[in-house]
Amino acid sequence: MNDDKLYRFDYYLSPACPFHINFMQYEQASETPTVLDIHKAIHFGIITSGTITSRICDTTLKIDEKGCYLIAPWEPHGTLRRSAGLGIILISISAAKLMKTFLTRVKLIEQLLNLSPKERMAQLSSPEIKNLATTLGENLKKLKENSEPWNTSLQWHLISGFFLEIIPFLTIDPATPRGGRLEPAIELIYQRSGRWTTVSEAAETCSLSESRFNHLFKEFYGIAFGSYELQYRLNCAAESLLHENLTLKEIAQAWGFFDESHFSRYFKKYFSQSPGSYRKINLEVVKKN
Repeated sequence: MNDDKLYRFDYYLSPACPFHINFMQYEQASETPTVLDIHKAIHFGIITSGTITSRICDTTLKIDEKGCYLIAPWEPHGTLRRSAGLGIILISISAAKLMKTFLTRVKLIEQLLNLSPKERMAQLSSPEIKNLATTLGENLKKLKENSEPWNTSLQWHLISGFFLEIIPFLTIDPATPRGGRLEPAIELIYQRSGRWTTVSEAAETCSLSESRFNHLFKEFYGIAFGSYELQYRLNCAAESLLHENLTLKEIAQAWGFFDESHFSRYFKKYFSQSPGSYRKINLEVVKKN
C-alpha cells in the first residue's frame, strides 16, 4: 500500500522527473502552524517579493525579497509567517539526480547540504549567489510562459547550472563532514514505509549507542528521534487521507499506529484537527486546485 512513498512535497521525483517547480503567490499576510514537513527531496526557494519566516530544524530564519534558501533532504521544516504579497519559486529537487550532474566538485555541494541551516544560509547570502538565484528565478518564469516541449530539459539545465555556478562563491571549511552518520537511521524509517522504528533500532543501524545516537540526532536535526519519527509517519498518514481511499482504521494500521483511537489522538495533537476534519477540509482544497 505504501510502496509509492507519499510525501507532501516530493512530487514522486524520479530519475526521469528529477524536479518540480511551484510558482506561489500569497496576497495576505499570515501566521501558520508549526507543522513540520519531512521528506527526501531538496527544497530550493527563491523569494521574488515579500518576506517569509521559516523554521529549519531548530533554526528560525527570515528570508527577504531576492533572498533564497536551501533545505537538505530529511530536514524538518515549516513556515511560521508570510508577509503580504509574498512570492516564492519553490523547486523540489532529487538529490541523487543533482549529484550525478557534478564531476569532481560534488563534494562541495554535499558539504553545503551538511551544514547547519544557519551556516548554509550564511553561504547563500553572498551578493553573488543571491544575484544568481534571482536570475534563475527570472529565467524559470520566462520558460513557464512558454509551452515548448523542450522546456523541461531547459529548466533542469538552469537548475543544475545554478548549483555549478555557485561553487566558486562557497567558502566551506574543507574539514566539513561529507555525508552523515545518521543517514542509515533515516533510510531505515524510509524503507519501513510506515512501520514504527524504535530508537534502539535506529541507533543500531548507525552503529551507535542509544545515548550517543540521541545526542547526535537532536544536535543535527533539532528534534528528538522519537518526535521526528512520529511526525514523519503522521505527515505520511495525512497524505493517505487525501490520496488513498482508505478508512481511518486502515490508515492507522498502514502508518504504524495501534488503532484508530491512537492515531486520531496523535493526529489531532499534531495537526490541531481530527483526521476526519482534515480530510474533509483539505479534499475540498485539492478539488479546487
